[in-house]
Amino acid sequence: MKKNINKKTIGILAIIIIVIAIAGVFYINNKPSKTQASAPITATVRKGAFSSVVNVALTDVGKKQYKNVVKYQVFYEGKAVSPKTELGKSATAYPARKENDKVAIKLLKSDDKVAYSVDLNLQKAEVVK
Repeated sequence: MKKNINKKTIGILAIIIIVIAIAGVFYINNKPSKTQASAPITATVRKGAFSSVVNVALTDVGKKQYKNVVKYQVFYEGKAVSPKTELGKSATAYPARKENDKVAIKLLKSDDKVAYSVDLNLQKAEVVK
């Protein structure tokens, strides 16, 4: 009788472990990445000659979501760290910013009025050689 209970217990434990393993595989495969492919704005930073260089661009989703914006300006802790720059073009940020700094991106219309403000973390820019 004691052997039957042990066999049943081992069988139940094996089934539970298999279910947990399958659930773990599905979780890992469906886990969202750090940067989503559908993110409307990409904001990157890299080291510059004496400070850092930032670049903000809109994806296709962002162009639909943030209409009529042509410029951006980066703010850190409420202070502007970059000049007003056209979207997709690089700008010097001073004081220097680094990857994962939380910044506010002000998206501007052609008349330099703020249309949107978006908080996000800077991503590391890939250096083109």
